[in-house]
Amino acid sequence: MTIKRYLAKDMNEATTRIKYELGSNAVIVSSRWIRKKGLKGLFSKKVLEVTAAVDQNQDKSDQNTSGLVHTQQTNTPLKSSKELELEREIEELKKMVNSLLEKEKSRKKGGRKTQFSTIMQQHLKKMDLDEKIIKDFAEFCKREGNSSIGFDEASRYFTDLLEKSICPIENVEEKIWAFIGPTGVGKTTTIAKIAAKETLENRKKVGLITMDTFRIGAVEQLKTYADILNLPIEVVSTRNEMSDALKKLQACDLILIDSTGRNSKIKEQLMEAKECLSAASKTYNILVMSATTRSLDLKMILNNYEVIGYDSIILTKLDETQCYGSILNINHYSDKPLCYLTTGQIVPEDIRKATMENLLKYVFMGVDA
Repeated sequence: MTIKRYLAKDMNEATTRIKYELGSNAVIVSSRWIRKKGLKGLFSKKVLEVTAAVDQNQDKSDQNTSGLVHTQQTNTPLKSSKELELEREIEELKKMVNSLLEKEKSRKKGGRKTQFSTIMQQHLKKMDLDEKIIKDFAEFCKREGNSSIGFDEASRYFTDLLEKSICPIENVEEKIWAFIGPTGVGKTTTIAKIAAKETLENRKKVGLITMDTFRIGAVEQLKTYADILNLPIEVVSTRNEMSDALKKLQACDLILIDSTGRNSKIKEQLMEAKECLSAASKTYNILVMSATTRSLDLKMILNNYEVIGYDSIILTKLDETQCYGSILNINHYSDKPLCYLTTGQIVPEDIRKATMENLLKYVFMGVDA
């Protein structure tokens, strides 16, 4: 397995270089926008960092190695991604602290508490929320007295509201986790992140199964992650094949199943996935949804996937939107909790547990008060 990182101005340039150096069988593992390291990098434009991998055992005629002279230039140490993540978190923390200080100053001066309840309601209206959520908060403000509602009071309100929305994933007893959800929400990458964390951090023996034989490149993508992490992987498309795969992986501490992305409006497709998953006596089903999904579509997907049944929810692509109403909408439309949030394509860094702190951060993000 050959793994390389490339810096390019856009994805077209990156894919051209990847195909030239690694061949057409190469798979893109992750991509992100970064600034070059060093003082000059602070003032430079962002560049696209793309990580690609290819099986060394594939047909050599499909590869061109003349570009390997760029290895030193394009390979970025793994440490740099952690440094960049730390810098980003520090900046976010600074902004949140400054915001809280300003709120406290306004609170001491007086005359701003009434404004905060109004500003918070305006903020909620921008989040593509179900009208009932906005109405309930407005009634809370009226009941408590608008002049008495500040940041702390609003925070306590949403803490109580979201209390049932958190799933302590470490307490899940099932060893087979099945990931279901629409096409394009990031199931495969999310599975890779969880597999990496469980393998590297929790020292578990993880096995992978993919049912996604329809989407072009889906099997190869998960196989690439499996090769990198040295994990066993099985490819299935029927109930019998699923049963055989589970027997082969029965020695694993945790088995992660990547299901085929389905159109939730077509019940027959959902029933096919349910039939295949029924080969396992007991699975922990996780519905994967994108934070970019509109509220009406979110409600439809949550309802339609009840045909298969799910125990908790992962919300992905929080980095691709500035509207985080999906967190409150999921809480409103479903009695199932959130277990993970994902914030980018980097494996395994861009995933975090759905803690109350993380959820409230997104609920209040962008409040101008």
